[in-house]
Amino acid sequence: MHEFVINVQNETTKLYDKLNIILYILGLQGIWVDEIKLSRRFHVFFKVVTFILHIMCGMFAGLQFFAIFTQNSLNSQQKSDVIVIGISNPMAYIFCINFIRNRNEIKDLFYHLAVVLKIYYNDVEIEKSMVKKIKSYISTYVFASITILVSNGIIAFFQTINSDEPFLGIITAWPDKTDTSKTAGYARIGFYLFWCIHFFRISTVFAVIVCILISIKYQYKILCSYFESLNKIFDDETSSHEVKEAEFENAFCNGIKIHTQIIWCVRRCQIMCRTVFSANILLDTFVLVVLMLAMVNSENDFCGLCSQMSSVLVTVVLMAFFMWTAGDITVQASQLPDAIYGSGWYNCRGKSSARIRSLVTISMNKAQQPILMWALGFVELSHKNFVASIFVGITCIMIQASKYPNSKTKELFRKIAHIAYICGLPNFWIEELNLPKSFIRVYDKIVRIFNVATYFFLGIEIAAHFTQHHLTNKQNFDLLLYSISHPILNGYGVIVSRQVENVRKVLLDLIVNLKVQYNDPVIEEAMIKISMTYSVSLITNCVLSMLTYTFDALLMVYKKGVTFNVIITAWPDVEDTSTEASIGRIGFHIFWWLFVTRPFAVYVLVINLTTCLSHQYMNLQSYFHNLEDIFKENLSQNEKEAKYEAEYKIGVMLHANTLRCTRRCHMVWNGVMSGQIIFNISLIVIIMAQMMNSDRTLVNTFGTVLTASAILISTGFFMWNAGDVTVQASRLATAMYCSGWQNCRGKSSVSIRNMVMNTIAVAQRPLVLRGLGVIDLSYQSYLSIVKASYTVFSVIY
Repeated sequence: MHEFVINVQNETTKLYDKLNIILYILGLQGIWVDEIKLSRRFHVFFKVVTFILHIMCGMFAGLQFFAIFTQNSLNSQQKSDVIVIGISNPMAYIFCINFIRNRNEIKDLFYHLAVVLKIYYNDVEIEKSMVKKIKSYISTYVFASITILVSNGIIAFFQTINSDEPFLGIITAWPDKTDTSKTAGYARIGFYLFWCIHFFRISTVFAVIVCILISIKYQYKILCSYFESLNKIFDDETSSHEVKEAEFENAFCNGIKIHTQIIWCVRRCQIMCRTVFSANILLDTFVLVVLMLAMVNSENDFCGLCSQMSSVLVTVVLMAFFMWTAGDITVQASQLPDAIYGSGWYNCRGKSSARIRSLVTISMNKAQQPILMWALGFVELSHKNFVASIFVGITCIMIQASKYPNSKTKELFRKIAHIAYICGLPNFWIEELNLPKSFIRVYDKIVRIFNVATYFFLGIEIAAHFTQHHLTNKQNFDLLLYSISHPILNGYGVIVSRQVENVRKVLLDLIVNLKVQYNDPVIEEAMIKISMTYSVSLITNCVLSMLTYTFDALLMVYKKGVTFNVIITAWPDVEDTSTEASIGRIGFHIFWWLFVTRPFAVYVLVINLTTCLSHQYMNLQSYFHNLEDIFKENLSQNEKEAKYEAEYKIGVMLHANTLRCTRRCHMVWNGVMSGQIIFNISLIVIIMAQMMNSDRTLVNTFGTVLTASAILISTGFFMWNAGDVTVQASRLATAMYCSGWQNCRGKSSVSIRNMVMNTIAVAQRPLVLRGLGVIDLSYQSYLSIVKASYTVFSVIY
């Protein structure tokens, strides 16, 4: 190894000096060429202390590992913590030992990055941005590390105060959790403090590796700047062209030397850190899976959830810093050929031009080779693979929590069930929600409070009819509109909430039971597209309507100086301009937006259920049509008929189950459909009256039209989808008739034909869904309801 000589001080060397001091204090000295200026006696003494610290850290890591096998009275959160720490800390200790063994190579690498590569060229601005980047990354990681240490300590302290448990900031093989002696108590506090020291040592090792990766990335950036600056050589008007070309050639050769040194640094970094990279990917993915499973399955309180979330945060941050910075090297290195191409070689016209162009060609070919950092020999460290690693963890959790086969339909309704739950509806999902149990417990309490607030909100809206005496004509109609529509919309959530078990049975049938035997992927894709189109169209229209009302109220405030009134309640009065009244109006307006999320969720749920049901009848049609292919197979006639009969019976079973599912669906949405018919007629009448009597400004008219269209579209989606069920069910008899029964000529032909005749007779019975017990839900009835609204309006006005 050559002798290290530092002739200049720059931002990089200053940063490495500070980092060297921190490493020295933590017992990880020897990564920088400048020695800490302390007495020789102190260095000898501190080496002994450092050696003892290494031994103690090894013993401590062993205690953490064996705690997995010796601690038997832990709760679910403590078990996950013991597994995570018991496996991660010993591996991290091995990283530290490997770091110490390679300190001479690390010293050489730092020397090249800070000194050797700066001999020919250094862009000060880029170097400053590099130092800022390193400091920001290290600061973020230190903050995340302190967060997990402090949160564990605080939560353990509060658990000690609020329960009979001892202080468990960190769990080791000894003392046992049930040991309440003073010696055990002092030992736990000592182990927790030592864990903080050990954790900071590990964090510093990771910080050094991140520092190396960022330095390499910015060195490529400096090299790009160097080649781009070569263009300026030909701007010198005082020199001859031959001198310029010679100067350019010499400078270009220096750039090649810098590039060669950077490639050497990349290789040294890959060799020194490949073990850390590989182990880090495996370890972080494992820890992420364990922690996220603990978050999902834990019964602990909110503090426990915060502790687990902080651990997940640290894990994700650590993985991100490695993979992002390594990916940045790849991205920055890929920009080097462009910098070489724009270096000004095309200005060379003399005798040396051929030689220079050969240099450029060779250097560009080398620069175009991708610079990749690898882990495990095949995993590329990049931004894309970081996201993939996160998805691996989430996928493992979903596989663990999944009871039923996965499908696109299941994924669609899983998202809908989660959205419905977040919007305040009960948990309809057939499996466990992918949410922490502690979050579910807290959120359920919030929903109960929100339910009480909703009834209060509805009450003060109705009471406004008796307390508000200064309303304009438009405000009177708006108040009437809201006081009729809001109780009906709230009733949707109440109706569906009482049908939780039926909704789950319907979902189980539509997602699992009716898809096991047969599922046409083309029909499934079409169903998902239609469901998404209907849902997005409805929600967009409703939100635009609400935004228009909000914009109209703001416009009135701006133009006429009146108070902001979208939702009119018993208090405050519309002419009350006090601060309390303004805050109250804004609060009620925000609550209004929260209130409508629940009926929106009901709309989405019912629309998707009806769409899926109609496509299930299409799926049955496809099944029966495909039965004719049995007679094209290379089988004997008897085998074909036996197979056809068996497959046809499966189709009959699917038809029977689909009819049962249809009846359950009707039970679920019957109240919502009936309410929607009343809702549609009532509100359309009010809106038409409002259009006739209110000021016909552009904003008023636009808002009214949007509201009317939202009502008509929501009713239309309900009735159109229900009508689709009737239409698709009526086509099933034709599919049964075309199933190939005429090909049966053997002994079983009579029984098969009788079976086909009976099933066709059942399929020919009209399947009509009704609202209010008498109104058929169909396209024709939808037009009749729209006409009825206008008829009622004509009679009244």
